[in-house]
Amino acid sequence: MLFPAIEFIKNANFPMVFVENVTNFGTSHEAALLKARLEEMGYKVYKQSLRAEDYNGYTKRPRSFIFATKLDTEFSWPKPVKRTVHVWNDIILPNMNEMRDVSHTVSVAKGIETGRIRPLKEGAHVAPTLTKAQNQQTKDSLYVNIGDRYYMPSNKVLKMLMGIASEFDASLFTNEVETQIYGQAVCLDLHKHIAQSIKKHIMEFVSQAGRGAERIVEVAKVTISGVAPLNK
Repeated sequence: MLFPAIEFIKNANFPMVFVENVTNFGTSHEAALLKARLEEMGYKVYKQSLRAEDYNGYTKRPRSFIFATKLDTEFSWPKPVKRTVHVWNDIILPNMNEMRDVSHTVSVAKGIETGRIRPLKEGAHVAPTLTKAQNQQTKDSLYVNIGDRYYMPSNKVLKMLMGIASEFDASLFTNEVETQIYGQAVCLDLHKHIAQSIKKHIMEFVSQAGRGAERIVEVAKVTISGVAPLNK
């Protein structure tokens, strides 16, 4: 999808472009190509890898980001914030009735055997990253781990882990599709901080543009006043 995306950006001539992908994307040839093409189109490009847990997210959720802008103001990625949330105390303990015991399943045994299982251990302050195939109980799935028991979190819990509001209605989808939505979702806590940085970037541009416009008006008034009275 890289080349269609580049063509789309070129044709639309967006003032800003924001891209989110897995962490490996940030060091890939595709990311380097995208950055080069964006710069050729006149964008200033900022690349960064950020983790949701550094922005009060309930999961680690590391991601690679690209922000490209044609606005003539600086942009800065948000700085990490002090954690005020605790995944075990805030989400897991109050919702243990939402979990089902899957300790006996082959997928859990395979996950333990291969070391690919993602256990959310008792008392943890942050959860591992969710996967798209979470409810298929793959060996990479996230499981709540208490002693030698492993529990599969419900979609309600997955939604909370991603910081998605409780009023978000997914009743249109099957249980499996809903799980995939949460497994591929952005961490809203991290994205709120990024959105605030982008908003700051925009507002600084607007402010500068406003000051420039005021200066143009002042110059125009002086120029016009030299040849004719200003009645309006």
